[in-house]
Amino acid sequence: MLNFLISRPIGVTMTTLAVVIISFVFLGRIPISLLSDIPIPTIAVQVSAPDMDARTLENTVTRTLRNELLQVNNLKDISSRSRNGSALLRLTLDYGINTSLSFIEVNEKIDQVMHLLPRDMGRPRVIKTNVSDIPVFTLHMIPESTIREFNLLELSQFAENVIKRRLEQLKEIAFVDIHGMAFPEVVVKPDKEVMTSLNISQDVIERALQNANIEMGNILIRDGAYQYGIRLRTRLVTVDDIKSLYLKVDDRLFQLGDLATVRLEEEQRKGSFIVNDNRAIVFSVRKKSNANNYSLRRNVASLMAAFETDYPGLHFVLSNDQSQILESSINSLKTSLFFGLTFAGLILFAFFRDWRPPILIITGVPISLLVTLLFFYLLDISINIISLTGLLLGIGLMIDNSIIIIENIQQKRIQMCLLEAAAQGAQEVVRPLIASALTTSSVFLPLILLSGLAGAMFYDQALSITIALLVSVTTSYFVLPVIAAFVLKTNGAFRERRKRLSHSSMIGWIVTQRKWLLPLFLLTGLASLFLFPEMKKQAFPDITREYFEIGIDWNEPIDLAESERRGKVFYDDFHVQIREIARYHGEVQFMLAKEDPEFNESRFVVAITNNSGEHFRRKVKDWFIKHHPVSVVSVQPAPNVLDRIFRTDKPPVSISIQSMQTLGLPPYKESVVVVDGLRDIIPGLEIIPVEAIVTLEILQEKLLVHGVLYDEVIDKLRSILRNNRITELRSSDRIIPVQVSEKEGQDLEVLLRGSYIQTPGGQRIPIGEFIELGLGHDYKNIESGKGGEHILLTTSEYFDGMEQQVRDRIANLGAYTVQFGGSFYENRRLIRELLKISLVVIVLLFLILAAQFESLIQPMVVALTLPVGIFGALLALYLAGESINIMALVGIIIMSGIDVNDAILKIDIINRNHRMGMSLIEAIVDGSERRIRPIIMTSLTTMLAMTPMLFTDGLGAELQRPLAIAVMGGLTLGTVASIVMIPMFYKITVK
Repeated sequence: MLNFLISRPIGVTMTTLAVVIISFVFLGRIPISLLSDIPIPTIAVQVSAPDMDARTLENTVTRTLRNELLQVNNLKDISSRSRNGSALLRLTLDYGINTSLSFIEVNEKIDQVMHLLPRDMGRPRVIKTNVSDIPVFTLHMIPESTIREFNLLELSQFAENVIKRRLEQLKEIAFVDIHGMAFPEVVVKPDKEVMTSLNISQDVIERALQNANIEMGNILIRDGAYQYGIRLRTRLVTVDDIKSLYLKVDDRLFQLGDLATVRLEEEQRKGSFIVNDNRAIVFSVRKKSNANNYSLRRNVASLMAAFETDYPGLHFVLSNDQSQILESSINSLKTSLFFGLTFAGLILFAFFRDWRPPILIITGVPISLLVTLLFFYLLDISINIISLTGLLLGIGLMIDNSIIIIENIQQKRIQMCLLEAAAQGAQEVVRPLIASALTTSSVFLPLILLSGLAGAMFYDQALSITIALLVSVTTSYFVLPVIAAFVLKTNGAFRERRKRLSHSSMIGWIVTQRKWLLPLFLLTGLASLFLFPEMKKQAFPDITREYFEIGIDWNEPIDLAESERRGKVFYDDFHVQIREIARYHGEVQFMLAKEDPEFNESRFVVAITNNSGEHFRRKVKDWFIKHHPVSVVSVQPAPNVLDRIFRTDKPPVSISIQSMQTLGLPPYKESVVVVDGLRDIIPGLEIIPVEAIVTLEILQEKLLVHGVLYDEVIDKLRSILRNNRITELRSSDRIIPVQVSEKEGQDLEVLLRGSYIQTPGGQRIPIGEFIELGLGHDYKNIESGKGGEHILLTTSEYFDGMEQQVRDRIANLGAYTVQFGGSFYENRRLIRELLKISLVVIVLLFLILAAQFESLIQPMVVALTLPVGIFGALLALYLAGESINIMALVGIIIMSGIDVNDAILKIDIINRNHRMGMSLIEAIVDGSERRIRPIIMTSLTTMLAMTPMLFTDGLGAELQRPLAIAVMGGLTLGTVASIVMIPMFYKITVK
């Protein structure tokens, strides 16, 4: 068939151009996203109950929901956290199930127990999690002057009605969440002197407000053939409506504005958002799963420029842009393509002293790449950071295939005319090239077997590499020979150069020196066994993080203003090391927030000015230990999409301690004893968050003596604590709460002494006479899992024997059970899975090689060269200070694939020579001579193409650096092993 194609160069060329044009047409339609649309098997249930404390919420709501949700099909684990006013239940499901069906099932389970939950509580929210749920970026809207010159209520309304809508009009954006807004409320403050003189109680005002805002609902009347809707016009809409509301007192009419002060105020803030020193509003932007990231960035940049022009009083800052990861990966692909082609051309020119072979390589690789992207479109594979890694590796293998084809054609030119050389040169190596492609694919395809999200993530990579290899082999076999037959020219000096490169004497010496080379081979294998356990293991390599997230539980009953003051002190002390700090204090307003922080919690998102993240982390920890020693602080890199997949945002080690004697948690003081008992074993153990509690006990006997009703005391408490919402104003675009409030901004004891209740006998008594105050401490969070409530401790340190030491110490402290978890254990499990999959890979490699060579022995010859390359990869990683991680293991796999490819080509030609009648030594020497050039060329082009990753900066380069180091280190020794070991092992095993 190849002879037929070579005889029809115009037809082959036109067909190739047609395929390239079609690929260009569909290139712009391939989705470009951070990750493929991977469903995360997690469902969150959010409970909001503002009037419940943590213990009440746990006993009446969370435990009921948890017990019911334990029956959800395919449930892997369940955890919950109850705190004052809110709870979060997280269900982890088996990967691979239909999360949409599980989402429906969870909702059904909640509906079944709604009658068991408090009636005044809203229905829990159920959220199905996906990779795209992480914000693609956040946008800060900052007033250029101090906030005192701005009306924050108007600014908030502008943010919601203008900025949010303009962002959501972009076709790539799915949803925009907002935090930092101020909300209005109408405060009705009775005039005590007027009210007392007229003998009017506060109840009169409250009833008047409620009666004036009654809705009649949807009422229709008929008038002959016509039908009309009826609307009651007494509904309250504006503040003036409230002021002009009439009340009748002792046959006299008063307007409410005569009896009370009515004004529109900012609702009491429970949270705030501050950028550096300026109060701001933040927009959390989530894109559509199939949106093009480049188009999104371009449109957002254009919109931000329009914002700056249209609203000169405001400054807009893009922060924590996740699409930078994708951009870095694409830049790495471009860099690899450029340098790979450049170095391949230079190396080929150095070996052939001719410009034509490099041109063939430069022609073949882009054709293969474009056709590969066409298959991306046809198979609905997006361009993302995972598939780009596959393309990055595929490019190197495309170059290798082209080199092998061109080199073999060049060798055949010595013996025959160019047309025959092109046909026979390609035909001779196509079988080993197909076998090489299959072996490399068999290395990556088993990665899909990784459990959970890791396997799903590698699906795109395995598929992209497989497609790239198959397209590359097809292009190299059907297109390059046709072009070579008419581009290359006969060169008589080629024969002489080949003779000068002969190394028959070296091969003859190698096959006779087994007593020296075999021990060296065994030493490299043993060295790998000793080196591997000494190296650090982790899921992903350490990368430079510009943004860090500091989670703070002040662990003190401070108010929002004090939390903001402490945040400002932190910024003042660290402003030199910080380019930007976004401070979230107290509760957050995001609709899709994972949890509802309390008033004494803060979260800082910090952009540091240098790359020393670990140094910054230590300084932050030391600062909090010095200034706020009781606070609970975590300093982690701001999570990105990779963290979302591999859950590296989890604490390295978590310790769950559960009482064997009680259903719930032990008393708080007992937990403190347990933690203190473990602190000398684990110095970095986090403090259990504590909550200071003020208890109000209403004295029933005093109520009975004075004839005061219990409800009167409750209403009065709500009034003085500004928690007495009576009704609401419904304007065209918002709902504004209306509340009657007496006093605010004073200490609780002062409020209780200064507020009075009127008895049936007309006596005015301070409400404090009916209330007894108390102060205590309790758990701030109630953590629970499948087994019930437990104490959850976290630490960033792990050491050998930790589990046994903790169990021994716990056994001495009481009847408790202990379980361990965290990212350390997940990473270790992932590494174990990779090692198991490596065994599957070895079996597949053996089967493919046995089929290729028609031998059960020769696959062992190929496999015996791998330990040398693996040792080279591990040694290079160790010397470079890199860990064993996913990218390093992928590099080792790629290096092994290239070494296997070299071995396959060499053994194939040796077998061919031996079958043609050459003696064993002659076949080995001739095969080694013919394959040494392509082996050296493919190794050099691969290593040189990856060299820029060692010296360039950026997230993409850092992710690929362990891969490049592993490949370069492995190929350095692996190439030597292929040149030296293959002849020796072949001589030993084949008689």
